[in-house]
Amino acid sequence: MVEPSPPPVGHAGPVLAAVCGVALVFAPLVGAEYVWDDGTLILENASLQSVRGLWTALSGGLWDHTPSANTPPLYYRPAMLWSLWIDQRLGGSPALAHLHSLGWHLATVGLVGAVVRRLGAAPWCAAVAAAAYGLHPVVVEPVAWVSARNDLMVVSLSLGVTWIALGGPARPRRRSLLGVAVLAGLAAASKETGYLLPVALLPVLAGARALRWSLPAAAAVGVALVVTGRWLAGVGWPAGADVDHLTASFGPTLAWGLSALGGTGVRVPGAHLAWPEPTAWGPVALTGGALALVVGMGRRLSLGLLGFAVVLVGPAWPAVAHVGLFGDRYLLAAVAGVAAAGGVALHAAADRIPPRALQAGAVLLLLGLGVSATRSVPAWRDDLTLWTLAAREHPNPHTAGSLAKVLETEGDLQGAATWYARATVGPTPLRHACWNVAALEVRRGDPAEAAVVGERALAAGCPPDAELVCPTVLGLVWTAQWAPAAARLSGQNGPDPTGLCTLSRLVLAARSAEWATLDAAVGPTTADRRALSAQVVRVLAASGDADSVAAVEAWASGSPVPPGG
Repeated sequence: MVEPSPPPVGHAGPVLAAVCGVALVFAPLVGAEYVWDDGTLILENASLQSVRGLWTALSGGLWDHTPSANTPPLYYRPAMLWSLWIDQRLGGSPALAHLHSLGWHLATVGLVGAVVRRLGAAPWCAAVAAAAYGLHPVVVEPVAWVSARNDLMVVSLSLGVTWIALGGPARPRRRSLLGVAVLAGLAAASKETGYLLPVALLPVLAGARALRWSLPAAAAVGVALVVTGRWLAGVGWPAGADVDHLTASFGPTLAWGLSALGGTGVRVPGAHLAWPEPTAWGPVALTGGALALVVGMGRRLSLGLLGFAVVLVGPAWPAVAHVGLFGDRYLLAAVAGVAAAGGVALHAAADRIPPRALQAGAVLLLLGLGVSATRSVPAWRDDLTLWTLAAREHPNPHTAGSLAKVLETEGDLQGAATWYARATVGPTPLRHACWNVAALEVRRGDPAEAAVVGERALAAGCPPDAELVCPTVLGLVWTAQWAPAAARLSGQNGPDPTGLCTLSRLVLAARSAEWATLDAAVGPTTADRRALSAQVVRVLAASGDADSVAAVEAWASGSPVPPGG
């Protein structure tokens, strides 16, 4: 059985080699762009533009000063905002931000090795554990996506606390307790996962037979300060993690997590509870067998490290229940705990299995992980690449809608239209795509197609929101489908953000000679009447109603309306 002991001096070389190897694999990310939510959280975040941002990070939620602000504020993560603030003060380039995130990742790689060494394992075992964590394809998402840096931070800081807690005398010194409290507080201020750090320490310390209650207590003090700050800032808790959501999401979340830990394919986002995918039972079985083997070889030390992983990965369950979207970043602590447990198990197995055989197996494992990480890293170089691959790996309305939005932003409206159509198929269309699918066709100058795709989306289950119904109705009147247009308009009495429902109502009023309705919609001048009539005439002309066109033109000029008009 491996017992915790101070590592010999001068044996850090293998772990440093692992850090360097991981750095080479992830170095291409320094040339990547901002992706996904980075634009909103970083480029459109007003709190990052001045010194005042250091305070606002403490006094509100993560998204408060962005276009995606929550009410009430959600996600109290001041340390994450401070890290982004530093990026902006140093120039704010994507390259610098990616380099910053890579720094946190490499620090975590080194800390995995340091924890394994502190538990008495041989240097090569610590290096294998460090490299296994650093090269696992699951870690690509939080390293490549700057907005997920908080996951890197919380795991790195948690491992720092663990390393301190496993060292020193039976009665911890004051500076050790202070270090634990400070790092635990920063972990909790990075992401809510850190709130569980005092609990996560217990199985590790118990497994190492080094349980000193003052250490988890010091961590609890640091966490309590952050939780108090959250309460004072009025930051709430996300909805959607009630008992029903938790119950429904438990099985898929567990299966997805186990398959992600055991898989070696290209990792991109897109797996979602709303559009379940078949469970990859092969990787699930592989992960289960590997965990059983690690516990069997490493016994209580490995079991303690796995306990650390389970506690810190626990918040992934309500997180998935809340947003529905699976994220590799949720598994970062699990990868760290499993890798460390594997390093301890390797050391223990060396008493029964020739080290050369173990090392050969470890090399094969690291090669497989390295190849998968190397293939996954380029997927994150820009939004178009990311969501193109995501739509291929996870063909569902979420990835289709995300790709459509990227294409729309880049000016490829034809491509965007194709993918919005794929995102609005039944039985569960993507709501955000529902808002865009018909409106995009109007932007493209094809209202007739807006009617087709809009009606199709409504039939597929898209909610009858104004963003969808109004461009659809415009397409219906454009193509002289008067009765369906009137029927759709009858249920739209709320806001009309695009003005298309209002225009369609005026077109229908003109056909019915309801001139008072048009009079009420314009100002007193002839120019106002002509400006409005030009819009109405354009639609009527497209519909082929020449009589109504003549009537509207007469109305605009103040002439008598032709008979029948």
